[in-house]
Amino acid sequence: RETTVRAETTLAPTTEVVVTVSDTGSNAFLFRRATRVAPDRHLAATFGLPESAAGRSITVRIVDGGRVVGERRATAEANH
Repeated sequence: RETTVRAETTLAPTTEVVVTVSDTGSNAFLFRRATRVAPDRHLAATFGLPESAAGRSITVRIVDGGRVVGERRATAEANH
């Protein structure tokens, strides 16, 4: 299932960041996607999460140059 992570940032436009989505429970996974900050300081990254991720608690991180600049726990939504 495709899931898009969107965020607003104070990083400069065109800054390349890596967005990660992970879960460490049973059937653990880690996905990484590089993206650039848009001129309006928003960013987006799309992931193909496994169906088993629906309803599970996941961690989303935004990493700039090896430094975590944003982190949030969320529940992966089921797409119908």
